[in-house]
Amino acid sequence: MHALLINYCRNKLAELDAVTIKNIKYKGGTAEFCYLDGKKYVSTGPKGRELLPVGKLRQQLIQAQDLLMTAWRSKYGDAQIPELAPHIVTRVINEELTMDRKFFENLPSEMNDHKGSPELSYKGVAYKSKSEREIARVYDELGIEVKYETPIFINGIMFTPDFTAFSRLTGRVFYHEHQGKMGDPGYRHDKERSHRAYSDYGLIEGLDIIYTYEGGGIAFNPENIKYEVTALIMRNLDCPAA
Repeated sequence: MHALLINYCRNKLAELDAVTIKNIKYKGGTAEFCYLDGKKYVSTGPKGRELLPVGKLRQQLIQAQDLLMTAWRSKYGDAQIPELAPHIVTRVINEELTMDRKFFENLPSEMNDHKGSPELSYKGVAYKSKSEREIARVYDELGIEVKYETPIFINGIMFTPDFTAFSRLTGRVFYHEHQGKMGDPGYRHDKERSHRAYSDYGLIEGLDIIYTYEGGGIAFNPENIKYEVTALIMRNLDCPAA
């Protein structure tokens, strides 16, 4: 499996144009620029908008490959990595959800009646806590698109997971529920209910949904999400059919 995942990253990188992204000063502020074949394009221009997703995907692949290679050397030393042909298996959730790009684009966001605070905004979205805002920032650094509090209807009841994320690496959506008040018994009870509902619906923890926790003596470091997300994405590269 380890070699399979490394091969996947290598093969995808070989297919992509060598786009790099840099933040540089631009019109009194900073902006993302895409570099290709010695030329640079502002990300808000026509060519930049075309190249930006490619550059973000390359960043994600390179980061995943670096983590995998570090783990490989730690475990196997200088052993040669065999060439394998990885594939992605499409999962259908509960016989109705094909969690792909089209599904992600059609999802409404910010559907929870309890709105976030303008002071906790990040890129135009008002979050309810500093931790949620930091989670959004980490996903942005990873080049993974997210929507905040999109709806899932389970047995006629609407649930709104904190984050719905789309990985260009796998072409799949996954969810992230941050449970930030674990010291509150009533809050824990509500979250246990939603956790059971997601599981009954067919979402598999670590494959379709990530849970993070905070409060009640549980410390939370948003940077750790990078490792959890990478592990989830890697599992999706060769996940079992539903």
